[in-house]
Amino acid sequence: MKKSFISSLSVYVATVIQMVFTFLTSVYVIRYLSVENYGAYKLIFSLLTFSTYFTSFGLENTLGRFVPEYLSKGNYRNVNHLLLLTILIRISAIFLFIVILVSFKHSIFSFLNFPSFLMTWLGVICVLIFLERTKGLFGEQFLASYLELYFAKINVIVISIIRFFLFLFVVYNNWGLEGLILSLLAVDMISFVYFLVLAAKKYNYNKVRYSSKSLINLDYKRISRFSLFSFLAVSTFVFREIMIDNFVISYYLDVSMVGLYSFAAVLVGIPRQLNPISILRGVFNPLLVKRYYEANEDKNVLIFFYRFFNKLFFFISLPMFIGLGILGEEIITLIYGTRYLQTLSIIYILLISYSIGFLSYTYTSIINVLEKNELFFYSGIFSVYNLVMDIILVAKFGIIGAAIATGSATVLSYFYFYYFVRKLTKINFIFPFKSLLNSLFNLLPMILFLLIFKKYIINIELLITAIVFSLIIYLLISFFNKLFSNEEREMINCAIGKNIWVF
Repeated sequence: MKKSFISSLSVYVATVIQMVFTFLTSVYVIRYLSVENYGAYKLIFSLLTFSTYFTSFGLENTLGRFVPEYLSKGNYRNVNHLLLLTILIRISAIFLFIVILVSFKHSIFSFLNFPSFLMTWLGVICVLIFLERTKGLFGEQFLASYLELYFAKINVIVISIIRFFLFLFVVYNNWGLEGLILSLLAVDMISFVYFLVLAAKKYNYNKVRYSSKSLINLDYKRISRFSLFSFLAVSTFVFREIMIDNFVISYYLDVSMVGLYSFAAVLVGIPRQLNPISILRGVFNPLLVKRYYEANEDKNVLIFFYRFFNKLFFFISLPMFIGLGILGEEIITLIYGTRYLQTLSIIYILLISYSIGFLSYTYTSIINVLEKNELFFYSGIFSVYNLVMDIILVAKFGIIGAAIATGSATVLSYFYFYYFVRKLTKINFIFPFKSLLNSLFNLLPMILFLLIFKKYIINIELLITAIVFSLIIYLLISFFNKLFSNEEREMINCAIGKNIWVF
């Protein structure tokens, strides 16, 4: 439990530090680049995201599911063999993706109306794809299987700081978008080497712990089925990403509209990044697998964690979504500039949608533990829905149409999981409405304060003051009107080693 807490704490510390430096980086990048160049900059990330789905093969989920199991059984040879096998598959998939991208670059870029600038830098983009997709396999997910996610988060902190200063150096010397791309390449190379060294150490550590007579006894049929459904789920999910919105917007409109829509997605992505169920997934998955099997597959363990996951979302994510909704106009005006105020309607649509749809993450770890990941695959229907609605609505309503398409797909996917997880697992997961009402009650004083105080916010100092005081008010109310049960507080405090969780 102590190791899990260190991993959990490191995730949030790293996430907060990453958010601070990413936020600062985004401010001067958005201010420095024109809307058109910012759109081109975000299209690079859209290509990187698209490569994620094409080369996935469910390999990250496979490592996250089976490595903890093999470690708990002391089968270190299986761990090493599975790691090497997944790396071989990933590299092969990356090579195939790059060959297709380069071979059909003119047709792809012309069809999606991409700026010619990206064609010039396609070679560097391909290198970025290789580095990102390879380290994503033997890096964070592999370390999470050992409950040592904190090693990965050290990388996050260092890389965020290095990227910040490199980008600042680029802006100071006015090296433009080209300088930003080269900075991305340098940062990714550093990160890649770091994870490669750690993975090699783990591999050698495992190697000395098994004898030469031990046999590889991977259950290929079971692993293949799990990987297949994970891959199909990821592949179909591709059309529900902001990335596909950018592609459709680029096709129907222009790169400046991509810039505006990407800005709205980035701003809403600030509270999205702190979604505890999402960012702690690397901690929850192996921990839940371990506790579930230690309890002889007791379903009550899953029900307990389901309620706990929901409460974490209510306690951490809801205040951020609501706070950003109230202060959105002031944040844009004082930090990013008035040229992005026209994205407010998009921001409101995404905030409302995400506050409901991201509750889907409360089922993710449970589905993985029960190996029912075909549910992720079937949820791909909402990905197709998003693509179809994008095509229909963007052509008619512009970037607001993209927000409606993505937002509604996110909400519908939550209700899908709400219904089918219960039906397929035969477990009575009851949504904690009482906890939701309790959380909303705790938020009321904070909301009233922000609504009254926001008209006085005329500079960044007052904006920060409003955010700090609203947080203090919320935590004080939550202290007196506790959201978590005694058992949940005891579990958290036991992991921490001190009784400091009082909410």
